[in-house]
Amino acid sequence: MGKFSDMEVGRRLARDRSVVRRQRIALGIPAAVDRPSYKEWTPEQDRLLGRMPDEQVASRLKRTIESIKLRRYRLGISKPNPKRLEWKPDEDRLLGTMADEEVSRLTGHPISSVQVRRSGMGLKDPTHRDRPWAPEEDRLLGTESDAKNAKRLGRTIATVKHHRQKLQIPAAPAPHWAVPFTAAEDRMLGTASDEEIALKLNRHLWPVIERRRKLKIPPFGSEYLLWPPAQDALLGTMPDKQLARRIKRSYESVAQRRLNKGIPPFSRKRWRPEDDKVLGTRPDEQVALLLGRTLTAVKTRRSELGIQHLRPNPRWFTPEEDAQLGRATDEEIAQRLGRNRATVTRRRLKLGIPPAAGNRPWTSEELALLGTMPDKDLAARIGRGRSAVCVMRQKHRLPPCNPKWKPWTEKDKALLGTLPDAEVAKRTGHPVESVRCFRWQLGIPYENPARRPWTLEEDALLGTLADAEVAKRLGRTEGAVGVRRRAFGRPMVTEG
Repeated sequence: MGKFSDMEVGRRLARDRSVVRRQRIALGIPAAVDRPSYKEWTPEQDRLLGRMPDEQVASRLKRTIESIKLRRYRLGISKPNPKRLEWKPDEDRLLGTMADEEVSRLTGHPISSVQVRRSGMGLKDPTHRDRPWAPEEDRLLGTESDAKNAKRLGRTIATVKHHRQKLQIPAAPAPHWAVPFTAAEDRMLGTASDEEIALKLNRHLWPVIERRRKLKIPPFGSEYLLWPPAQDALLGTMPDKQLARRIKRSYESVAQRRLNKGIPPFSRKRWRPEDDKVLGTRPDEQVALLLGRTLTAVKTRRSELGIQHLRPNPRWFTPEEDAQLGRATDEEIAQRLGRNRATVTRRRLKLGIPPAAGNRPWTSEELALLGTMPDKDLAARIGRGRSAVCVMRQKHRLPPCNPKWKPWTEKDKALLGTLPDAEVAKRTGHPVESVRCFRWQLGIPYENPARRPWTLEEDALLGTLADAEVAKRLGRTEGAVGVRRRAFGRPMVTEG
C-alpha cells in the first residue's frame, strides 16, 4: 500500500478498491502520488489481444483492463468467446468417417467449424465422389463460358476449367462487352455522352462508363474539375467544409478525395505532451476548463492513455459526528451534519449503533416475509419503503421473489435437445428464449428432426428413379435428393 494505486493493489490482492483505501487510511499510509507513465503499444502486445481474456492480457502486460478493452476496440478485435468448444481427440477421429452434418450433430460443433477442422487435417469429405465426365459433357466445353457450363452441368467452375484445359480445348470467345478497348476507342471517350459512345462502338453502357472513369476522363458536358497538386496539399489542413468553400467544391467531393488519399481529418486542437501531463492531476471538469476542451474529449483522451480519474477527497466522519449517531433519527442527524440520510444510515450500521426511537426496527414476523413475495408488495403490506425491503432482503442473502419465474425440473431438462426449442417451451411452460439460453448453458446441441441423416437404403434409391419420385417416397425435398445424388456421382433419371 502506498507504492501503487488503490485500484492496482485491489487487483493484485483480489479486493475491492474501497476496502483497500479504507485500510490504507486506517494505517496512516499516504496514497501513491506517482502515476504510471503511458506505455506505447508494441506489435507483439497487439497480437495478444483477442487470443485470451482481457484480464489475462492485463495481468501479463501489467496494464489496466480498461486500456486493454479500449485498445482491442480501436483495433477492431472481437472479444474471445470462452464458450467456444474445443476439439477433443475422440471428435477428431470422427472427421472424414461420415458426413460433416452428422459430425456436427454428434459433437455439437457448427458445420462450418467441422468443415474447417477437416480441411485443416487434410481429410476429404466421404460423401464426395469423383463424378466421371460423359461424352455429352465434353462436347459442351468451349462452347460457352466455364461459369455457364458449370451451372448447366452441376459442377464447380474450377472443375470445368481444369477438365477443359486437360483436353486442350480453348476457352469460349469473350462476349462483345468484354473485348478490350482499342486506342481509337479510348480517344472517343468523353467527346460525346456515354450513351452515344456506346451506340457508336456497339458496346454496353456500363463498360463505357467504367473505361472512361478508369482513364480519368470527365464526362461530356460536365463541370468536372481535376484536382491539381496545390489543392491536394490543402487536404487535412482545415475542416472539409471550410476547404470546400475555399476551392469551390462540394463537401462530399472534398471528403471523398481526402479519404482516397489516406489523409486524416483536420483536428482543431491536437494533444500535446504538456496537455497529457495535466490529465489525472485534477478532476476532468477542471481539466476541460483549463485546456479549453469538452468534457467528453478529456475523458476519451484520459481513457486512451490509461490514466485513472482523480476524485475529490471524501468527507470522513469525525469522532464528534460519530458520537451523535443513534441519539436522534437518521434524518435529523443528516440535517445537522449536512450529509445524506443514506450516508448517515450506512455509518450507523457499520458502527453497530442501534437506531433511535424514530427508526422502526424489523420484527421477526417481517423478516420471515422477506423473499416470499415481490419487494413492492411486501413494502406496501408492512408499511415500509421498497428500497428498505430490498436492502434488508439482500442483507439476509435472500433471492428476490419472481412469480413469473419457474424452476427447471429434471423432467424438463431431459427434453432439451430432443425436440425443437419451441416445442420444449410449449411442453414445459418456459419461454422460448429461456429454453434456448438454458440449453446453451448446459452445452446441449440443437436437435432438428427435420434434418435427419441419410440411411444406406435411401442412398441405394438415388439414381434409380426420377428425383421427384425418390423425394416423394422418402419424404424429402427434390432439391435435397438432387444434391445427394450428385454427391455420389450418379446420373439423373428422367421420367418416362
